[in-house]
Amino acid sequence: MQNIPSGELGQTHIDEFDAETATLLALYAVLFKAWKGGFSTRSRFSRSEADMVAVAATELLITTKLTEEMWGNQWLITEDGLQYMKELEDALS
Repeated sequence: MQNIPSGELGQTHIDEFDAETATLLALYAVLFKAWKGGFSTRSRFSRSEADMVAVAATELLITTKLTEEMWGNQWLITEDGLQYMKELEDALS
């Protein structure tokens, strides 16, 4: 087995990104979780990512709205959120 020196290959720690990129990555994480099946409004994820959940909800990228007259307790991605998530994927790749 060959040892790979630290810093040559593998994942980049989020602290190594500039503030704007780190923010976009955090927003992407919220959108991705909402797209993959949603997450509870009271979940550990919702609490730990409260700022980005608030941004995504304010920008109508995620919602708890199920129908015109019914809301749930799961954050789900919207059409706009799905489009924005794909734009982030392109921009970050």
